[in-house]
Amino acid sequence: MAHELFVRIADILSAPSETQALIMHETLVIACHEGLKNTRHGFGNLSSQVESLCRQHHIAPQDIVAIQKMRRHSNSTAPILPDDVAYDCRALAIFVSAVVQEAIPSFLVKMIPARGRTTENIQIMNYRYIRCIVREWDDKTIQVAVTNQDSSEELLTVDYMDTPEYIDFSYLRPMLREGMQLNLLDCTVTRKKVVPRLVVVEPDYLIDISTIANCFESYGHHPLLFTVNRLSPRLSNKYFLLGNFAGSALDDIINHPAEYDIKDTFRSNFREKALDYATCPGFDAASFKQDAERQVENIKEIVDEIFRSFDRQKAILEPSFVCERLGIQGRVDLMTTDLKLLVEQKSGKNYFIERKTRNEHGSLHVEKHYVQLLLYYGILQYNFQLSPKNTHIELLYSKYPLPDGLLEVEPLQKLIREAIRFRNQAVATEFWMAENGFEKILPLLTPQTLNTEKHDDDFYKRYLLPPLIALLAPLHQLSDLERAYFTRMMTFVIKEQLVSKVGVQEGVGSSNADLWNMPLAEKKETGNIYTGLTIIEKERSNSFNGYDTITLSVPQQGEDFLPNFRRGDMIYLYAYKKKEAPDVRKSILFKGSLQEIHGDKLVVHLNDGQQNPNLISGDYFAIEHAGSDIGGTSAIRSLHTFITSSEERRQLLLGQRVPRSDKSLTLSRSYHLDYDEIVLKAKQAQDYFLLIGPPGTGKTSQALQFLVREELAGNIYSQSAAACITNVSMSNNPSETINTQHSTPTPNHPSFSLHIQIVLSMRFVIC
Repeated sequence: MAHELFVRIADILSAPSETQALIMHETLVIACHEGLKNTRHGFGNLSSQVESLCRQHHIAPQDIVAIQKMRRHSNSTAPILPDDVAYDCRALAIFVSAVVQEAIPSFLVKMIPARGRTTENIQIMNYRYIRCIVREWDDKTIQVAVTNQDSSEELLTVDYMDTPEYIDFSYLRPMLREGMQLNLLDCTVTRKKVVPRLVVVEPDYLIDISTIANCFESYGHHPLLFTVNRLSPRLSNKYFLLGNFAGSALDDIINHPAEYDIKDTFRSNFREKALDYATCPGFDAASFKQDAERQVENIKEIVDEIFRSFDRQKAILEPSFVCERLGIQGRVDLMTTDLKLLVEQKSGKNYFIERKTRNEHGSLHVEKHYVQLLLYYGILQYNFQLSPKNTHIELLYSKYPLPDGLLEVEPLQKLIREAIRFRNQAVATEFWMAENGFEKILPLLTPQTLNTEKHDDDFYKRYLLPPLIALLAPLHQLSDLERAYFTRMMTFVIKEQLVSKVGVQEGVGSSNADLWNMPLAEKKETGNIYTGLTIIEKERSNSFNGYDTITLSVPQQGEDFLPNFRRGDMIYLYAYKKKEAPDVRKSILFKGSLQEIHGDKLVVHLNDGQQNPNLISGDYFAIEHAGSDIGGTSAIRSLHTFITSSEERRQLLLGQRVPRSDKSLTLSRSYHLDYDEIVLKAKQAQDYFLLIGPPGTGKTSQALQFLVREELAGNIYSQSAAACITNVSMSNNPSETINTQHSTPTPNHPSFSLHIQIVLSMRFVIC
């Protein structure tokens, strides 16, 4: 391996200028992988790997500076300057030599400079944004190594205690650890010490803005609420449904300002949320319709008021953003492409509006709503360098008519810093749990811990405390076996989510942070990006949607380009300028999925269509993978469902009792000679039936339809339910779909709820 790495370094010196950076980067990745292959510790990006190995092998400070400079050059999309190539190869050779514990061979020594480049007095150029790694710290200062720009100093001193009175970083002290990555934002220099206005811990770990905001409760925002909220069951009540409907209505009103009809929103929303409507406890259709109509009238009035001052043609719905500087991501309800307007919609009650009283910040906003909108503004501020004077940020409370329904928001810096503090503490807790195990956190998950404001009033006791007790009490009533299983699996899920966000080592798997940490050349080589795309066609998937189906022309992506995309993958589609490199952090992102993949064209279906097709425009477009927390959150929620299930079920799933079957049951009829035995075993299974088999063996096209028909045989709704399931399952092979004379009940039909309950109660799992 050592000889191969040294040969690769020699090859860099003779390679064409356009490929030198890629070869250099690949060599550095291989060297880091070799040096870290026996470690159990994960490293999110290449800079942290390099930093750790430099410390481990006691590389000289001046050489560390040169090695990090070489790493930055290897990440660049532009060719490395001829004067820099030899010095970068020297730095890479020193690094490889230290990692593999072998001297630089003579053939390479002759090709690289004997001494490094003089680096006297190179000052940091950008104090607004310093990416760094923690080396050591005390009660007042942190020594960090800068990784995102050149500096002649090996270490930078950060003063995190002698700060302006309105900035408090003392909370950082217990969470600091060697190797932790920090973003220092809007820094000033005082007596050779850097004083940041904002510190972001482990910025590669993106947290969704709505997740942060939902942790700001009236009784406090303890960082463990980030974990507790993921344990909570998914909401399914009339308020959730009304909020979802109001969001759809806003989209439809923007997309169809002249011919909007509430009936269209009812139809589309019922179609999309059929299960939620059917299973909603205590759903009153007449009351819901009345509330929805009232919200729609308010929204129409508020939207007209908004666009008296702003250009409606620039209105964009549900754009997504990724902000590595703040370590957050999110999706805005409504804004304009000139970034002059930012609107977040809320459909629920606002007690400050109803009681005409102000909150502790002197405004009428609910704090969590305020936090959410301020963080969206923070993204615009740090991604696009916006000034507060140039952007209007507003909260749209669709439950209330004007003037209460539209509240302008001032960018309160104190609350932004508090939100980032919460984010930092939550992320540090995630890293700690991944390293030390969830079982050590379990005793802290109590209402007393979360109630940091020490509320003891009647409202807290009657409405806020009981749900917390119901959620958290089962965690402390587990048997030894159940506790061991639950905590071990929670640790596993937390580790998996951390890896999916920040990665383990570059070149080993993939992560969300590859969006900005992986060089463009590496993305192309691994097939993780399409670039240079141009739009062929913009269409509406149906007459009532906005433009949500985009066909793009794919130019030559490279000789050996092999796309790492599949149909159905979640993606970001975004525009970039002709002479610039694509960068998700500097763009408005359209989130969607890949509908078709061809050699010369791609078809993308956007999650949210746009009323003005001209909004989806630019010199070129790029497509990259989009991340989601749904998988990890669902796994955590499922673990809580497990511990709150019946004792009998817990024993079954933990292998403490055997699955039951009733051998006396027989089939109602024969379906197919090859499948009757499987269907019979499934019917006799009283707990669950697991059917595993390779693709193309008829699990879905044959076995599933027979299982459904037999399960529902004899029930009054059996044929309609079977038709519903069969038609969905057979979508890939429509010629085999079984015809039925019975129609599937619609969401407003009295039988629909029972129909859905029957379908959901089936015990079949097909893999």
